[in-house]
Amino acid sequence: MLEAGLLGGKHDGSPMRYLMDEASRDEGQSPPMKRLGAVFVERLTRQWVVLDPEGKFWILPAGDDPWRNRLPFHPTEDTGLDPVPGHYKHVLGLPF
Repeated sequence: MLEAGLLGGKHDGSPMRYLMDEASRDEGQSPPMKRLGAVFVERLTRQWVVLDPEGKFWILPAGDDPWRNRLPFHPTEDTGLDPVPGHYKHVLGLPF
């Protein structure tokens, strides 16, 4: 058994820890999560609704370049949003 890379010397039955593991681990912090957007259809109006990576909702109007012409949307308890597949992000020209 090669002990130079082990912390604590001899193996006593507890899980082995390697120096590389200790050096590469950032105590108490997890890697930053990349927030993704989502696309929905609003049930009553059948309009596209987008949740951007910052957590804001937008209505996308019909026509060319809908993301550029987006309007703020504020869902209520009565709002019905149906999720749609992620590939619609490209169809709608979303930047995320």
